[in-house]
Amino acid sequence: MTFKRFVEVGRVCLITYGPNEGKLCTIINMIDQGHVLVDGTGAGEAGCTRMGISVKRLMLTDLTVSISLNSTRKKLKAAWEAEGTLAAWEATSWAKKRARSAARKQLTDFGRFEAMLARKERSAARKAKM
Repeated sequence: MTFKRFVEVGRVCLITYGPNEGKLCTIINMIDQGHVLVDGTGAGEAGCTRMGISVKRLMLTDLTVSISLNSTRKKLKAAWEAEGTLAAWEATSWAKKRARSAARKQLTDFGRFEAMLARKERSAARKAKM
């Protein structure tokens, strides 16, 4: 199996560190060997401004957007909408796991209690089948 996630123009990435942590962005240009110019579309999870960032602070996704080098924000947003990039991201198991994790972090004490009861109920049903 060959490596498919290359640092390239149009690659959709997830920012893992800093004030924009957890936001999606697209690589617009390469600055040098360890830094790239990224831009988000401004829509919710993908809302970061154009900035230079270290590749170490990015996680490359399997998604790409067909854009040219140094595309404007307007062209980038049009490409995201035309290719349905945000919907494609939300359909990935990676995004679903992140959403599930965020939802569990927001649980109150009573929510955790209800989750525990549901887990016990599922376990009892599984044992009853055996």
